[in-house]
Amino acid sequence: MKNFTLLLLVCSLFVISCTKDYSDTYNESYRVEDYEVLQAAGLDLPSQMFDYNENNTTFNTHDNALVTLGRVLFYDEALAPAGGVSCGTCHSQAHAFADSKAQSDGINGQVTVRNSPALGQFQNFRQYYGGSNPLPLFWDGRQESFHDQMMETMANPVEMGININELQDRIENIDYYKVLYSRAYGPGPVSVSAERITEPMDAFMKTLMNNDSKFDEARGSSSLFNDYSAFTDSENRGKALFVSSGCESCHLMDQVNVVEFASNGLDMNPQDRGLGAVSFNTSDNGKFKTPKLRNIEVTGPYMHDGRFETLEEVIDFYSTGIQNTDNLHQNLKNGSQAKKFNFTDTQKTDLINFLKTLTDDTLLTDERWSNPYGE
Repeated sequence: MKNFTLLLLVCSLFVISCTKDYSDTYNESYRVEDYEVLQAAGLDLPSQMFDYNENNTTFNTHDNALVTLGRVLFYDEALAPAGGVSCGTCHSQAHAFADSKAQSDGINGQVTVRNSPALGQFQNFRQYYGGSNPLPLFWDGRQESFHDQMMETMANPVEMGININELQDRIENIDYYKVLYSRAYGPGPVSVSAERITEPMDAFMKTLMNNDSKFDEARGSSSLFNDYSAFTDSENRGKALFVSSGCESCHLMDQVNVVEFASNGLDMNPQDRGLGAVSFNTSDNGKFKTPKLRNIEVTGPYMHDGRFETLEEVIDFYSTGIQNTDNLHQNLKNGSQAKKFNFTDTQKTDLINFLKTLTDDTLLTDERWSNPYGE
């Protein structure tokens, strides 16, 4: 009996030792034979995984493997049955994970109904959409979790048209996913579920950070009401006008957005009811998510339907084009009428120059968030 107990102890120590050794190698870099599989698939991934621990995120080394898997899934055009479409098709890194088209290209020559929201609009995507009080997703707020949002997008017959059960089977039989899933979820047979498809992409998106813009560098701990020494005179004037005109009351620069949904007076009789079609409340008709403005310089076309091509058009609209709709937000009203800001040409230029200080080139170019299949 003693010998049997000793044998069990030795075996247990052997298993623990092997697991630890494998885990150390497994977390730090790919094994040679695994990396050859990734390269053969045309994946431009480093032999040692990127570190996503920067910028105060809470990922550990094992999560780097999960994020890497999410990055590959996010950009993989082979997942849609018609091919040529991925999450990255409508959410381009160069455009702060927005689309440069008013409506995005879907499968079989179809186009989306709305403009693709910029996933890089937020200083900290994880905190804004994954914190203790996460905000709803889509322009109309119809989904409350990443999982449900991504499941709907993948199944949408216009956008991706994916049958999740077929996708699970397909992924399990792709060699490079066998490597990536074993790194993310541990060695052994690859078992893919809907959750194991959405969870990695969720992890990838939650690494998106926007804190390296000229605005962030210049601001430091200073108030928005102060001039910034690193700003030009025009940028400081634009910032002051942005605050004094009330733009900041809806488009806050920090994490908390007081105004989640609003009608900004685009149409007197909106054909797209927005939040109203979700809440079935007529007082919500024409209301849409109030976006952050980080990287706004590169996220056009603008509005939920992409009707404005340029920032100049957006500023012109707010200057003289706001319509006095039934649900127009109070911040855009002057008594019972719609506000007319009547910006001068100089003021319009100053506002745009300020908005350009919110561009974070790191997010737009960092290889960690780039397409591993190439452009």
